[in-house]
Amino acid sequence: MPTDTALVERLAEALGPENVFTGELLHREEWSIELVLVWLQYLRGEKPCPILPVLCGSFFHFMIGQADIEAEPRYKIFLDLLRQEMSQRRTLIVASGDLAHLGPAFDGPPLDKAAQAQMKVDDAVLMEMLAQGEASAFFELMQAGQYERNVCGLSPFYFTLSALSQSQGQIIAYDRCPADNRNTSFVSICGMVLE
Repeated sequence: MPTDTALVERLAEALGPENVFTGELLHREEWSIELVLVWLQYLRGEKPCPILPVLCGSFFHFMIGQADIEAEPRYKIFLDLLRQEMSQRRTLIVASGDLAHLGPAFDGPPLDKAAQAQMKVDDAVLMEMLAQGEASAFFELMQAGQYERNVCGLSPFYFTLSALSQSQGQIIAYDRCPADNRNTSFVSICGMVLE
């Protein structure tokens, strides 16, 4: 899939190249875009479409109260430009990120059956909030304790909900994947369509 270099250049001009490209090599071993591209190529067959790959960094400073996400001017500029682009052509946003990462593999306690059941309950709360399509409510839920569950999808999910503005979601699938050979660590995942 070809990168929409003109759109990347507009983002770099609006945000400054230091904000658009700094740290991109930190993601070289990350699968979030590459895995999704294989899926997108399969769906599109021989019909490539231009893409804008966006690598999202950590929101840790927002989670611990060092900054206000609503007051971050770079995010407003990014979202305004993205919405403007979306108003001019058909757009598909794919947010690639996991839900929780729990257990010793992620520096937490082992998950017994009760903890696994609680993980499922907490994931259901998180997925329901995502399905409601409200970025600020999702962010507040994360600040209220969900962030401690190592939700790596926080930033891509937040940007997706913000860009789509009040969309409604439908959960397609949910699962938990073992992350160690003792079944004491798990990563939770889901598929959801927001319209």
